[in-house]
Amino acid sequence: MKNKTVAILGLGLFGASVAKTLANQEVEVIAMDKNMERVEEVMDHVEQAVQGDFTKYDQLVSAGVDAADVAIIASGERLETSIMGVLNLKKLGVAEVIVKTKNKDYLEVL
Repeated sequence: MKNKTVAILGLGLFGASVAKTLANQEVEVIAMDKNMERVEEVMDHVEQAVQGDFTKYDQLVSAGVDAADVAIIASGERLETSIMGVLNLKKLGVAEVIVKTKNKDYLEVL
């Protein structure tokens, strides 16, 4: 059976922790964040770590996120960012999308 590939989009405290934990469980992780310092923090732990903006469809494709079985949007501060991320992931055909939210209103929208 093929190991799952999980994309972690947003590498703040939560995203970086999830990325490292999954990598330690031998899950193939693609980690992405706009901030290169955050990318560097996880790059020695995960299969692939890239600097990029997950609200940009072409950057997700370049990072190979279209091959992910699951994607976790770990950046819950801005609703529009989460919405664009979900839209792009659905266009890519990612089967399962998990989103961190800031509050119940964001959850309802998502």
